[in-house]
Amino acid sequence: MSLPIQYRPETLKEVYGCQAAVKVLESILKRSADEIPHAYLITGPSGCGKTTLARILASELGAYDSHSKSNMNYVELNSSDFRGIDTIRSIADNIHLSPTKGKYRVWLLDEAHQLTKQAQEAMLKYLEDAPSHVIFILCTTNPEKLTITLKRRCTLLEVKPCSTDEIIMLLNEICESEGVKVPSNLIELIEEKALGSPGIALQMLDKIIDLSPKDMKQAITDYQSEEEQVFKLCQLLIKKAPWKEITALLKQLENQDPEGLRRMILGYCKSVLLRGQNNRAACIIECFWEPLYDIGFPGLVFCCYQSIQ
Repeated sequence: MSLPIQYRPETLKEVYGCQAAVKVLESILKRSADEIPHAYLITGPSGCGKTTLARILASELGAYDSHSKSNMNYVELNSSDFRGIDTIRSIADNIHLSPTKGKYRVWLLDEAHQLTKQAQEAMLKYLEDAPSHVIFILCTTNPEKLTITLKRRCTLLEVKPCSTDEIIMLLNEICESEGVKVPSNLIELIEEKALGSPGIALQMLDKIIDLSPKDMKQAITDYQSEEEQVFKLCQLLIKKAPWKEITALLKQLENQDPEGLRRMILGYCKSVLLRGQNNRAACIIECFWEPLYDIGFPGLVFCCYQSIQ
């Protein structure tokens, strides 16, 4: 079993980071049944725990069991595959069914920003007037693609990247649990590449855990090639390359998660600053300081343009 799956949190107490969202959920779960919100929107960068939090919430409500092959009261749909009006109609056809046991039936719509506008409009009625036994959880990296009316009907939970200390602590605890030794400088290198994502950090640790220290470092370094375009973009920004060169690279990144790209740029510039190599990195960090959830890729393009002016 891979490390990201083996060490996926199953309770709120096991979650690393996301403490603001965790505290909100802990508070909600203390309420009486008639005070529990019936629609949630969990936003944040990839690999930072949105789906995990959603499953934990479903588990706390008695609708989901990670150790069971049959979760009759829990439906998880990836909206990139089931994004149209037919999906919402299917939910509507089953929404009246009572739970087989417990109090709730939970629908989790992952990548909810992929829902068509028509599907989002159809969803409004069920978010607002859902039966008392129905819970909807929507997860997305791009909430700006959801309609304002849909977002207003949900309890918002924002998941943020983990801190440096949280990622390092997580990696060290797992290494101890697995009985393996990874040099501290390589743990720090993984943290730097993970950009606050425990999911990415565990993927990288899983990739190197059986290697020699020398091969570990090479494997972590090779991970950089998967992000080569972003690092090239950072280099162009640092040296204030002509806008034409930057736009050519931005066009290649247009289908990527803009908030994820922003955090990668921040991570790169942080490393440059800490090495004391180029004070321009501070100017770039300032331009990319605000999250891009609401304005998406156009915001990323503007931040790039602003940073070279």
